[in-house]
Amino acid sequence: MKRGLGLVIALLALAAPFSSARAESADDERLVLAVTPMMTRGPIETNEVEGLELVLAAALQKEARVRAIMPAEIQTLLGLEAQKQLLGCDTDASCLAEIGGALGAPYVLSTQVSRVGSTWILQLSLLDASTNQIMTRATREVDGIDPLIGALKSAVTESLAKLPLDAVAGDAA
Repeated sequence: MKRGLGLVIALLALAAPFSSARAESADDERLVLAVTPMMTRGPIETNEVEGLELVLAAALQKEARVRAIMPAEIQTLLGLEAQKQLLGCDTDASCLAEIGGALGAPYVLSTQVSRVGSTWILQLSLLDASTNQIMTRATREVDGIDPLIGALKSAVTESLAKLPLDAVAGDAA
């Protein structure tokens, strides 16, 4: 995976001017947050959680001080092959930090969903790309899949509460 990571970082570096220019427009002083593809663990069918990424996008869009770069946008910037290599970075903080930094995003948000029996576990991790440190992990456990929507929304709110109030996209980079 480390060998492929170099290619991904190179591709991200080529895409960074495009994403940074969008982030630094005069009317957009929001914090830039790169969102990684949602990872699943345990006996979960893809179609069971497909809509959760849309719920995540909607929750992030409601946050006035955040401009999220969603996985679909990252995929467009990088292409499918590089995106596949990115999936290997789900737990390596330094890898996620490099991705966020290359996209001009000072923060990275990763999401994991797992299931143990009938209990669903959701975890959002917010990473500071400049320090390679996890700022916060918001974890929720719910019985059944339906309560995951509310759990995801509350986890987003909890995670973003850790972002600095005075930082903006131009200052945080």
